[in-house]
Amino acid sequence: MQLSISSPGTTLDREQLGGIERDLEKIDRRFRSPEDVVTRVRVTNGKPVQGYDVVLELDYHKRHFMAKANGSDVGRAVREARDDLLRQVTDAGRGGHSSFVKGT
Repeated sequence: MQLSISSPGTTLDREQLGGIERDLEKIDRRFRSPEDVVTRVRVTNGKPVQGYDVVLELDYHKRHFMAKANGSDVGRAVREARDDLLRQVTDAGRGGHSSFVKGT
């Protein structure tokens, strides 16, 4: 998986960056060819009162997925966005939840 982390206006330390990378390893295990996955993480508003705003985008071949989350802990916000993104990927796949609902 190709991973890009940006944090305009927010300073992330090495521990936080390492935590983000570890949290996103779950995405690698989800795809048959993880080298085709491009993931972008954008973290903003790193202020304790407002919390961290996290936008997680994933491109896989012709598909584009995006999830957003907010939280006082950057790791928790990243995991929340990751789980939402993986739900979208599962629902978009053949035999996913959406196909059962649509009756296809």
